[in-house]
Amino acid sequence: MQRITALRPLFPRNSFLVVNGKTINDENNGGLKFQAEIKSGNDKKIGVGRFYIYNLSQDIAVGSEVKLNFGYADDVGEYGIYEVIKTNKYRDGGDIIKELLCSERSKNTSQIISLSIDGNVRISDALKKFVNQQG
Repeated sequence: MQRITALRPLFPRNSFLVVNGKTINDENNGGLKFQAEIKSGNDKKIGVGRFYIYNLSQDIAVGSEVKLNFGYADDVGEYGIYEVIKTNKYRDGGDIIKELLCSERSKNTSQIISLSIDGNVRISDALKKFVNQQG
């Protein structure tokens, strides 16, 4: 598991989250403290991300999109796009921490479908019928 924390290195780091189109800069760039734990998926598994955002006043709903971006100075790239599947909020000292458990694969963009078919139907016929119904 990789843990990405917004800390000030020797050269300028630029990291931010984009949640439902709204940018949250890291604390070193005038924003909020956040941490991310990323476990990328492999061929058979979907990756997960766990984000900890400190003292964010807005609520983040299940189903929200979270983009993790980071780099150095102006060389910033998008690391990944996640969908919130569970939220938690708790106190740690004087901080309120919003914990977001996210899936690496969005339900809206997933290429995976699940079909149940009668044993007497050929799978090619079932797929053609499904595709025709979905347009």
